[in-house]
Amino acid sequence: MTETEVGKGRGRGFALVLLLLSAPVAFAPSLVAKMAALRPVIDPARVYFSDQQPLLLYLVLPLGLLGATTVVLGPGLVLARLLRRGPLAPERLLVDALGWTAVVALVLLLAGGLRDLGFGPRALVLLVLAALGPLLLLWRRLPGPEARLVGVRGFFLWVVLPALLLGAVVAPKIFWEAVNGDGAHAYEATRLLLHGRSPFFPAGAGTISNYPGPNSLLQGFLGAPFLVLLGEDVAGLRWLAILALAGLVSVIRLLLPEDLRRHAGPNILIWVVLLAVFSALGWSAGYDAYAADLALPAAQDLLLVTFFLAAFTAFVRGERRRFLAFAFLTLTCSPGGGLLLLFLPPARLLARGPRPWRESLELLGLVLLAVLAQALLGQVAQRYWGMEKGGEHGLMALLRKLRFVDLGDWRRWLWLVPGGLFPLAIFFRFGRANREARTLALVGLASFLFYYPLLKTNLHYFAPAMILPLAAFLLARRTALGRPGFLGCLALGLAALLLSLPTSTRIGEVARLVGEDLDLGGQDGYDRLDPAAYAAVDLVPLLIPAEHEVGVPAAFLGISPLAIAYHSRRAPVAVDKNLSIRSVIAPVPPDGREIGRDAAFVARVRDPEAWEKMRRRRLPDCRGQAFLLVDRERLFGSHELERAPGVMDLGKLRDILTGASR
Repeated sequence: MTETEVGKGRGRGFALVLLLLSAPVAFAPSLVAKMAALRPVIDPARVYFSDQQPLLLYLVLPLGLLGATTVVLGPGLVLARLLRRGPLAPERLLVDALGWTAVVALVLLLAGGLRDLGFGPRALVLLVLAALGPLLLLWRRLPGPEARLVGVRGFFLWVVLPALLLGAVVAPKIFWEAVNGDGAHAYEATRLLLHGRSPFFPAGAGTISNYPGPNSLLQGFLGAPFLVLLGEDVAGLRWLAILALAGLVSVIRLLLPEDLRRHAGPNILIWVVLLAVFSALGWSAGYDAYAADLALPAAQDLLLVTFFLAAFTAFVRGERRRFLAFAFLTLTCSPGGGLLLLFLPPARLLARGPRPWRESLELLGLVLLAVLAQALLGQVAQRYWGMEKGGEHGLMALLRKLRFVDLGDWRRWLWLVPGGLFPLAIFFRFGRANREARTLALVGLASFLFYYPLLKTNLHYFAPAMILPLAAFLLARRTALGRPGFLGCLALGLAALLLSLPTSTRIGEVARLVGEDLDLGGQDGYDRLDPAAYAAVDLVPLLIPAEHEVGVPAAFLGISPLAIAYHSRRAPVAVDKNLSIRSVIAPVPPDGREIGRDAAFVARVRDPEAWEKMRRRRLPDCRGQAFLLVDRERLFGSHELERAPGVMDLGKLRDILTGASR
């Protein structure tokens, strides 16, 4: 058999595997509806591991999600395979496909919104199937040795199957939990890509337009196809957190020597630690008093570390163009991406090695080139799309966060616990570790030290500090751990996992209960991305205080307006809702009381007594572990806290320097 025939045969095999894995996508469009119908009959005390419809929960659901994921990643998988000749690990194929999927979604966006182009579930599936054709046609034309996948069995055993199992286990949180403000904001930002031609909100949309910006838009590109296949529901974005976790496992496995990838020990340790991180981000990180949301920040932070590690691996292997690509993805994924990349050159220099100055300067030049490309994206996007890019995570916002330094909150050291504890041993063996491991360890340390003293901080900022030491610890290994070493690491990892798990299996329902009692008026404006439909949500705090108000949740209810609006727009139509926000030109109801208004909308309550009772209702707060939760006064800040012992106002230094210069 000739080399061309071998490559052709393997190309057909790859296409066949994609077809088989895509087939269960037939279940995907109905998953959200089926799970919604099941929620009312599930015992609230036994939400997880329920025996209600086990066929749906533990077979149809994971297969449908696998099919949807294969279809969404299909074009990216094809492109990644075509552009890579020779041996190729499936882990690298998955990580590359995540990047290419974002590029494909961007191209479709430039052509028009996915819905505007008629991309329903069937059309998206047909698009992926059509993409398999070029694979077979171009296979025999590409130069070089035959393309072949290596380590497929280990990839399915240690990446695909655990991810599907995790998806089935946390399905109640994915499909049934009420959204919080983070999740609702991520959903609304992603929905823009379905109905419009911009990842940014239209001018005049109000507070919601602060996010996303050029440094936080990537999640929408990856999430939009899932909204097409699963329906316009936050569940698609929550599943993205599981996919990002699979990508993170893949990129960490790529750091291992090929023989260690086949050992069970390192793979078990990877999953134990990352499950602890996943639990911390999914149940403890966030600004909501009642629930954290997998859609944001968990999905975003896991994607951030995945792309950063992919960029680092590319640089170490001398793949400069691939480094630029993943550095750009890192910068557009999360505001923390810029810091990680800027920490990388000095960390590479301090890690020592041959030609440290030359290599560090080269790395700095590549990082600055990626930063320039990301800045150019912001300018081009604003001119082409004509929208308002969000400034929530811009440079000025970062400088405002840097003003107050808090040296008195020692509990933040405990936020390293979800990282498994044993990876911190890399700092005790720092001198004996290889240069790559030292580099990652230093970037993780720099990330922790940067966020640790900030007065207004959150657990999810520390995700790189939790994960990068694990990658460094494994990268430093060239042989498998002995039995005592493995058991010791496993014990510490399991302890971290148990400490990071939620304190209750109850799912959050607060935003849904309130949202179903709010009438936001007609949906026409919302369906066509009318800025007024978004601006109306800014009146919700007149009815229910926002989550950052003082006294939430100890004294009264406080929920994100976006979360309430999300559930209001999905609630059944009813005429007896107690709360309403309607246009000022709408007919005035015969009963009720006006609470407040602006130039366009008026907020009213039908039963003031019931409204006051709702506002004063005290509900159980977040189910995350206490040592991982941020004190709400520190989280949102206050003038009293800014004057507390241990808090420094760096703005005074600026005033002193300014005064001295005069």
